[in-house]
Amino acid sequence: MRSQLLRSSDPRMLLKAHACPICSKSVCDLSSLWEQIDVEVAAMVMPEEYRDKMLLILCNDCDKTSHAAFHVLAMKCRHCKSYNTRQIREVDPNH
Repeated sequence: MRSQLLRSSDPRMLLKAHACPICSKSVCDLSSLWEQIDVEVAAMVMPEEYRDKMLLILCNDCDKTSHAAFHVLAMKCRHCKSYNTRQIREVDPNH
């Protein structure tokens, strides 16, 4: 049942439903959702103008910042592998 729910729902809506409304941390183990998002991100090629766009992101789960390639679906934390992140700012890819 849960895997069917994951396949049939927008991952961003599932994340929002499983995050604390105050601190935005995930309130349960979402590793199966992260795996689903991995597959969807890999399957969706970004248009040429966005392929080199890099962002500084903040992870809502581990509270660390990292660089991530922009993707319309989600950006993954390099520290804890969560997609529960938010964009801080764009980063110049040449620096």
